[in-house]
Amino acid sequence: MAQKTFYLSFEVVPSDEGLVDKRIVGGLAHCWIVEDDPISALNIATYAVKRSGWLIQSLTTSPMPVSLEDFRESDALKLGYVEAQKYRIGMVIMAHTLAEDLYSQAPSRQKLPREIDLSGFIQTQHSVQSQGRCLFYQTTDKCSEIIDAHSIQKNGSLSMIDRNGYVYAISKKHTDIKRNKGRLSLTQTHTNSMSVFRGLCHHHDSSLFRPIDLEKLKPTSEQVFLYAYRCILKERFAKECAVEILDQQLKGFHGTKATRELLEGCCEGNRLGLYGLQVEQACFDKSHRNGNFDDIRYVLFRSSCAPTTVFSGQIYPDWGFNGEPIQNLADWTARRALLTFSFAPMDSGWAFLFAWHKASDDVCRHFISTLQSAIRRGKAVEDLLFGLVVKGCENAAYSPDWFERRTAEEKRLMEDLMTHGADVLKMVEQDYLAAGMANFHEWRFDSVSDNLK
Repeated sequence: MAQKTFYLSFEVVPSDEGLVDKRIVGGLAHCWIVEDDPISALNIATYAVKRSGWLIQSLTTSPMPVSLEDFRESDALKLGYVEAQKYRIGMVIMAHTLAEDLYSQAPSRQKLPREIDLSGFIQTQHSVQSQGRCLFYQTTDKCSEIIDAHSIQKNGSLSMIDRNGYVYAISKKHTDIKRNKGRLSLTQTHTNSMSVFRGLCHHHDSSLFRPIDLEKLKPTSEQVFLYAYRCILKERFAKECAVEILDQQLKGFHGTKATRELLEGCCEGNRLGLYGLQVEQACFDKSHRNGNFDDIRYVLFRSSCAPTTVFSGQIYPDWGFNGEPIQNLADWTARRALLTFSFAPMDSGWAFLFAWHKASDDVCRHFISTLQSAIRRGKAVEDLLFGLVVKGCENAAYSPDWFERRTAEEKRLMEDLMTHGADVLKMVEQDYLAAGMANFHEWRFDSVSDNLK
């Protein structure tokens, strides 16, 4: 994904938060953002300016791609551009004041407030995520033994790609994120901790999912149902934890208004996402209670080649594989259709399994039809589906032997795409699935089957 340096500017005045000297009456904020698109650049710059203690009066220069040569006549503006190349964001504010003792030709650094207590955040995160509960609808006395359940089978799937018990996965360490200036990175992770969640008791994890943990995918309707069901339970647990962590952060938050608004927006977004998963799980619960496994729909791509990636994820399809609109995710008055996708071992090879409940049938069929359309236009299904995993699935593991053969450019591309999908300030582009990821995934599908009628 080619990134550009976008320049934009705002007319600003000091906010009432006291971060800017009260004798300053206003100024012009010059911003440089290294990004993929102008809207994301605008979002990031807006947050940075507000967090620095300024109120934005107007956008004086819309985001436009620039080079260093564009600022050759101003040392201060050249400094801002160079800073962006190092930190992905540069900002120079030229302020107006009547106080002569504040006059300066040399730029001065503004010390930003430390708004998040990282050690406290990590402690809260650990506390919330370790408090397990069984999310299965049929609670019994046996639900007291909560376990670290694997959403991707350790012995059935992860063991197909691991090396000495390790795989590559997105690092959850805050030190790695800080070192990479907010970018996600892939790091070696032990299969004991990969893909686990404390959302099931031992009894239900072992009895409910026995048909997929102890047997290869055939596929039966029950097996397909259970792959999708476990994915939804895992995602619901993650959303519940996210909401609780953010709620606790907001209760003790004493930072800037800009960061509070960002946290509140993240909390509301996760709360709405949790509501959608609860609605979806209710459909699955009802079907499971009644034994109606035929309520599941699926499309399955078979491969006989050695696997390099295992995964379990879900999306609310918003755009198709050619950029077609699928459903309006901004409308929470309507039911959001959800689709799951999973790696599944088979007797001969493995499968990429799309699965959804019949309640989401219209939207998910439309989404699959856009994949068919993209293939007819000459795009490789392997490129498109691997791209979906990298861009839209945090719960994925990569073979160490395969990953370490990738070039530095390929690794950088994967991490850029993962980061883009996780950044709340970045815009989801309409054609984000259209490009796919070609040439280095080593996937090959031999056949496709479904139960669509």
